[in-house]
Amino acid sequence: MKLINREILEAKAAIDELLQEKMPVKVSWGLAKIGGMLNGVVLCIDPVRQGLFTTYGISVEPQEDGKINVKTSDEEHPQETITKFMDELNELMAKEADFDVEKVAIPMEVDGKALEIKGASLMALEKLITVE
Repeated sequence: MKLINREILEAKAAIDELLQEKMPVKVSWGLAKIGGMLNGVVLCIDPVRQGLFTTYGISVEPQEDGKINVKTSDEEHPQETITKFMDELNELMAKEADFDVEKVAIPMEVDGKALEIKGASLMALEKLITVE
């Protein structure tokens, strides 16, 4: 199965969230294996991503309205620098990694209680899990 880096980062966050839930051993084991595989790629992505921030002098500041403000230390050509940064970041996030992994079947109920999973997490894990 092929995943792009953006999907890997999103799936990693969702897997970490699911691993906090009480699940049958078989499900927890499958999720942990997937999480471990994703970790390996995340460990490769992060230094490259941080290097881009450093190279282009980029800082990101969250705003009260939920948006983010992207700034650069390049005072002469700030928009050009931000555009180059975004182009390279998008290129990094579009790189593919191949995984040999089976989808994990997530139960709809655990101990007679409905398992609640955020919609965003389900979207991020669409290629990695099924819900039964």
